[in-house]
Amino acid sequence: MGGGRLSWTGGIRTAQGGWPMKGQTRKVWHVCRFRERFELADDLRFDRRRPLIYSRDYVTANDDESASYLRQIDALSRRKNGLELEGAWSRIRRAASARSREYRGYLLTSANRPASDAEIGRTILFCEARRALRILKTLAELGLIEHVRCPIFDESRNNVTRKKARKTPSLKANRRDRTSGRRESASRETTGNHVLARAPLRAKDKRDNGKEKTKRKRNPQGRR
Repeated sequence: MGGGRLSWTGGIRTAQGGWPMKGQTRKVWHVCRFRERFELADDLRFDRRRPLIYSRDYVTANDDESASYLRQIDALSRRKNGLELEGAWSRIRRAASARSREYRGYLLTSANRPASDAEIGRTILFCEARRALRILKTLAELGLIEHVRCPIFDESRNNVTRKKARKTPSLKANRRDRTSGRRESASRETTGNHVLARAPLRAKDKRDNGKEKTKRKRNPQGRR
């Protein structure tokens, strides 16, 4: 291998920075059930194509999917290096989320190619390659990530056509809806304040009229 430093790339031992030879299968690290577990309902409904801004982070289980995931997290936390693994898992999940739709859920390089353990350690986990590989294997044992055959990515799926654009609400429409909602709530608050302000005045008028009638009954001569 020319004395070059060796690393594991997609499960195949190659020279540092090199690619597997022709006929060999490239593999990539992938977060298991990424869309089902971590994408928000609106992102799934409108098929968000840009990198995610937010992703789910479960606090308690509300269905079978979240219950299964939280059991895996509990098993992760009980490991001897549980704190290290939790921090690594958080960074891996963030890196997998910061991708466009076609590449989301995969650990890739800046050129959208499968990242080696050395690249994952350098750019995501900020540690040496051996330590990164050990963390990745542990997460794979727990079923949080998987080492799968790299798919053929189709970047055209990230393009928004006219047909797709109709399904996605425009930013202008969203701003208009949010503004109208604020105006409506503000008008309700204003109306409520006016009602509260008028109510004491009406009550005071009734009390004054009642006192005047009582005085007239007690002093009928005052009418003359």
